[in-house]
Order: sequence, then C-alpha cells, then structure tokens
Amino acid sequence: MSSTDARLIGKRYVVDWLESMEFEIVDWDDEDPEALDIEAEHSEAHMIVRVKTVVEPDEPEDLSAVEVRDLMSKASERKAVAWEAKVRLDEDRLLKGDISWKIL
Repeated sequence: MSSTDARLIGKRYVVDWLESMEFEIVDWDDEDPEALDIEAEHSEAHMIVRVKTVVEPDEPEDLSAVEVRDLMSKASERKAVAWEAKVRLDEDRLLKGDISWKIL
C-alpha cells in the first residue's frame, strides 16, 4: 500500500470515529492525501485534527514543532482546539489497534 493510500484511509478512519461520536465534519478533503486536517464540531467541542497515518510495523511520528505551531494557529483562528490523531494500518488496510488522540 502506498503512503498516499495510507493517508487517505487513515483520515477516513478518523472521520468515521468522529461521526460515531456525533461530531459533524465541517471541513476535510477526502481526495487530497496531503490535506491532513479534519475540522469537526459537536455541541460541546470544536476541533481541528491533524492525522498521522502509517502502515505497520512503522509507528506514527509526533507532529514536528512547525506542524504543532501551524495547527495551533489554524485552530486559534477558527476558535477550535487542536488535536493530533495517530493511525496505524495493517497491510490489509485495517485499523491496527485504536486511534491515538492527543490534545495540543
């Protein structure tokens, strides 16, 4: 599986999880693998999530300082909270373990 496919699949898993928790997806690009952010709202929360996806046996890296700064700035402009979501996939494109969430 290519890294492009993995990024798109990882974003889809995060969107599915958010929707299962009754979040409304405000903004996300389901076709551009370089667009890694998902904006979602709930009655009690407004968030922007940066998704990092890898295929096992790799482990998702933490966001870089620049990525954190940029995401925090974007979230501040939209009066949202910045989050990081890490996704691991197996070779069959299935979610390996749980999505790892971290508030920034």
